[in-house]
Formats: sequence, structure tokens, C-alpha cells
Amino acid sequence: MKSVKNYVYTERAHFMCPNMHFGIMAKIESNYDEGRLKQSIDTLQKAHPFLQSLIAEETDTGRFYYQIQDYLNIPVMVKEEAALWQEDYEEISVRGWNVMNECLLKVVVYPKENEFQILFIAHHLLCDGRGLLQLAEEFAEHYANGVIPQFAPERLIQCLNDLPPNSDLPLISKLIIGDANRRWKKEGQQVMYEEYSAFERAYIQKHKMKRETFTVCNQELEKILTLCKQHNVTVNDWLIAKMMLEENTNKVVIAADIRKQTKCYRQGAMGNYSTAFSIFVKKNEENVISLAKRVASLVTNICQHHRKKCLCLPVIYICSRS
Repeated sequence: MKSVKNYVYTERAHFMCPNMHFGIMAKIESNYDEGRLKQSIDTLQKAHPFLQSLIAEETDTGRFYYQIQDYLNIPVMVKEEAALWQEDYEEISVRGWNVMNECLLKVVVYPKENEFQILFIAHHLLCDGRGLLQLAEEFAEHYANGVIPQFAPERLIQCLNDLPPNSDLPLISKLIIGDANRRWKKEGQQVMYEEYSAFERAYIQKHKMKRETFTVCNQELEKILTLCKQHNVTVNDWLIAKMMLEENTNKVVIAADIRKQTKCYRQGAMGNYSTAFSIFVKKNEENVISLAKRVASLVTNICQHHRKKCLCLPVIYICSRS
């Protein structure tokens, strides 16, 4: 028997854009045991209703909702070479992700004799970066120490009133979006999720994503931390500046956590509580710290104003019936 409909108020981009998923790798320094791993995965799923749910769309209204399913397993794949994790991630990515019949979390395990690595891959609807880190930590605590994660019922963003005050779009943006919605409605236009899903699969198969990783040793990390503290910037500011210089770009899109500003968030719950904003820096020097200071100033200014920080809101109605 299916549960009640729990409506989700979210950006259409979470359904339309390809590669709306991401991953995190963890090393578990305990002996690998298949039964024990399954028990920890099951325990993690029971603690979070969103992990037990599928997404659906109402054909008459275009509204999205999630429903808890009686039987929905988190898929777990066992691989041999952890060094090939990016290839495994790519293999999962090119298939696309149909949230109407797939769990929002997928897992890849790399067993060794006295330890193992585990890769969590989540759809962005399930959580943001902080949420996925929380899932990995909860799994590790249960597997290694038997700590059962606390049950955390979701109360997802369901309407504009759940969002931070004064975070709606400017009047001119509302007028433009309202006009676009009226035109689509008059023309009888409505793009359903199946069309988004087909577009995602086709796009991912034709366009390869570029992913790069690098490791920072403890000694180098201490130097970076000391440098950032001396100049009153965060490590994130430093990383953004470094990337802008290396990639020769002056514009970056940054994710921002708004869970503490929303009215609906419950401690430990899954759900995407992040928004995004862009910064533009006219860089004219090659000094990472100088650029990081300018980045820090822009980010601080934007984060002090919900309207600048939250780019979602009414734009979600485009391509759907309002």
C-alpha cells in the first residue's frame, strides 16, 4: 500500500538538467562483511523516509510529490578496484536517473582484506553536499560502532512561505515569468518528466563530463589554513580563487546552504536545502590571496541578502501548469 502524497516544491532544474547527482567516497577501517554492510544500509534507509520513496508527477497539475514504497532497495554494487571509482561513477551517470522508479541513492563498495571503501551516489533531490556527508557518517558510525541513526522525518520545502523571508524574485522577474507561464498555458504546453528523462539520457551519452581530483597532504593543508587565517579568508574563498586563475574564468556559480533559514527543516532530515548564486570578479592579477579577498567580499555581501542568494522560487513554474 502506498503512503500519502508528500508534495515537493523545487526547481525544475533538478529534474531537467543532466547529471543532477553527485558522490562522496569514504574509507571504512573495519573488516568487510557483506551481511553487516547490508544491515547498515537497511538501517540507514529506515532512518530517512526519502530513501524509501519514489518521486511521481500529477498529470493534471504537473506537481511533484514523493511516496514511501513498501519495497524499495538501495542498489549496492561490489567492485574490485577502488582506483577505478571514477569509471564506475561514469558508468552509472551515463544511464541517467529516473527518480520515478529508482531509489535516490546508489552505492558502490570496494572490499579489501581489513578495510573497504564505499561510494555513495545521490540524486540532488535526496540531499545537498552536507546531507550526503551526513549519510556517509551515519553509515560509518553504524557499521563500525553499531550507532543507529536517529529517525528524521522530512518536512521538505512545499511552498514559498517555507523559504527565507524576502527571498522571492524582483518584480520584473516575476512579471516576465508570469507572462511566460500564461503563454504556455494558453498554448496548452506542458513538458512532462518522461521528456526530461529522455533528454537527460541523450545529453549525457553525447557530452562527456570533465572531473578532476587532487589530494592535499596534511602539511600542505596546514600551510593553506595558516595563510587563509592570516588574510581573513576561508579555505573555500582560496579554492575558488585558485580555480578561477587555473581555469582562466572570472565567473563562478556557488552553492549556499539555507537550511537554517527555512521554516521547515528538521535536524538530520534529508532534502535539498541549498540554493545557488553567481559571482563575477574582474581579475587583473595572478595572486591567489588578493583574488580570494575579492571573492570573500562578494560572497559575504550576497549571503547577507536572501533575494541575492536564492535564485530559485517562481522560476520553477516555467514549463509547467501554474
